[in-house]
Amino acid sequence: MAFYDPEWEKMWAEYDPNRANEILDKMGLKKRDKDGFRLRPDGKTLAVTVEFASDGTTTSDTLVLVKKYWEQIGIKVAVKSNERSLYTTRCNSGDIEIGVWSFDRNVAVLSDPGRLLGTTTDGPWAPLYALWYTSGGKSGEEPKGDIRKIYELWDKVKVTTDEKQRDKYFKEIINLHKRNIWIIGLVGELPQPAIAKNNIRNVPEEVVWDDTVRAPKNARPEQFFFKK
Repeated sequence: MAFYDPEWEKMWAEYDPNRANEILDKMGLKKRDKDGFRLRPDGKTLAVTVEFASDGTTTSDTLVLVKKYWEQIGIKVAVKSNERSLYTTRCNSGDIEIGVWSFDRNVAVLSDPGRLLGTTTDGPWAPLYALWYTSGGKSGEEPKGDIRKIYELWDKVKVTTDEKQRDKYFKEIINLHKRNIWIIGLVGELPQPAIAKNNIRNVPEEVVWDDTVRAPKNARPEQFFFKK
């Protein structure tokens, strides 16, 4: 896929509790409460809430592991399930502390850049900033710093006719993500098995499953046929 970045794919993906503890200690989070969780500078327990859509693309089993790993390094974690429409509403109003969704819509990312811009409503990582951008500054919160740069770069991408320069601008958006880590990857690509009867032919061996291309319609089922 276009703009695939192997360095970004692997960044912070290694399971290294010792390194994680070292980073948290250097941040000044050395003190712990009676249960072993780290204390914030104000003396309160360092605790986060991770929310997900119960009928979305995230399984609770995945977050059981997240809770286990994070609590092993002293971060208290609460996992909360929401019905999908409620989850989306809470996401877009900025009420979710940590939200979870699949990192889809990237197979034709110039046509559907919402995951990188934070403007896709079913899993935004900067909902109020994204609302400011999509509303032309009429709603949401005005972004600053690197998030503001993302929108400025995307505005350049949309009007740049030179393909190399356009791609250079978009690569800068990816580099900003690498530098800030607004999105944390948990797992790699998930398989989407499909079953076809032996006498159905022209079924492709491999198809990219992504919402942008309306998967699995990109398998071209109109070309399937039954062998008699």
